[in-house]
Amino acid sequence: MTQSKAVKRWFSFWRRPQNLTNHRQSIFSALFLLFVIASVPYFLAYEYYRSILDENISSALKNDTSLEKYTIVILSQPRRLRTLRTVVGHYGRCPSVDSIVIVWGDTANPINREDLPSIDVPVRIRTEAVDSLNNRFHYDPLISTEAVLSLDDDTLMLCEDVENGFEEWKLNRNCLVGFFPRLVVENLTEKSFLEPQRRSWRRGRIAPKKNTSFQYFGEREAYKRGEYNIMLTVSMFYNVALMKEYWQPVGFPAAGREVVDRLSNCEDILMNYIAAGRLLSQKVDTLNSTALEPAVKYVRPRRRLDLSKLTSVGISHHAAAHLAKRKRCLSEFSQYINTHRLVRKYPELPVSDKFVWKRNAGGPPVCWLPFLGCIYL
Repeated sequence: MTQSKAVKRWFSFWRRPQNLTNHRQSIFSALFLLFVIASVPYFLAYEYYRSILDENISSALKNDTSLEKYTIVILSQPRRLRTLRTVVGHYGRCPSVDSIVIVWGDTANPINREDLPSIDVPVRIRTEAVDSLNNRFHYDPLISTEAVLSLDDDTLMLCEDVENGFEEWKLNRNCLVGFFPRLVVENLTEKSFLEPQRRSWRRGRIAPKKNTSFQYFGEREAYKRGEYNIMLTVSMFYNVALMKEYWQPVGFPAAGREVVDRLSNCEDILMNYIAAGRLLSQKVDTLNSTALEPAVKYVRPRRRLDLSKLTSVGISHHAAAHLAKRKRCLSEFSQYINTHRLVRKYPELPVSDKFVWKRNAGGPPVCWLPFLGCIYL
């Protein structure tokens, strides 16, 4: 058959109304099926979201006669106001909340109390002159509780899970107790991207012969390896005294804050180092790693939803750039600690702890949906 005859036959096929109608119906059916398949994950995510917001708060009540409470500190900005409203309205119902502090870093676009939902606990807005991730841990003398819950403005969990975390923190008041674990391990190399040349240091201190590079593992990989040593401040309890430690005007905290501002990242990693250093100074006078204790405690939530996975707002959306910054932070922190070891004792790397899964608590989460992160059921 010649090419011209084949073209004529093809056109004659589509001129038949019945064939054209059947083809259109097939295309419509295929598109509808694709729409249904694509909608299923979002439908499930919405149902998961509603299961958190519709929680029966009575299940979060604990038989605790101490009446101790905690303060929630949330770092936010104008473009996240919508999720902030949801977060404040939800966590304001949790039984042990003393107050909520909104740390606002945009003086050009101030936020008013009327912009937030009405809840039963006090809400205070603290506007910072400079927009910085360090503001999350800016020492606040108006906080009256020993326990502080650091929250992102786009993360939802059951109040029952938060209260369980609070109970765990009471048993480990010098630790960071949270729900978002990570793992960092070190690789010793002859050179790092930070210091191509060795240099002399003040007071006769000599730079180490080897610089340290790090591998930073997300939640999924940490679960696979069975251990963690970093707790994200996305949702984390800590002692209010760590705010003063974080905001020291000199030494490692000051140098670390400069790195955080320069890279717009890693305030959570810096807090992990500071918590580990504080625990180290209280426990031992030696740098023998076998004597060190983990400064982080993981609590498995029953429900946990990261709303940033469903929006375009968030510094961790560009995974490669985000990971590169965090590795650089780790290298700079480690380098400072190595070269200033006589100034203050900080571990070169926070000590890791093992995951302990209980069958009656749900076991490990489901982590095979990359666009939603790990799902707790």
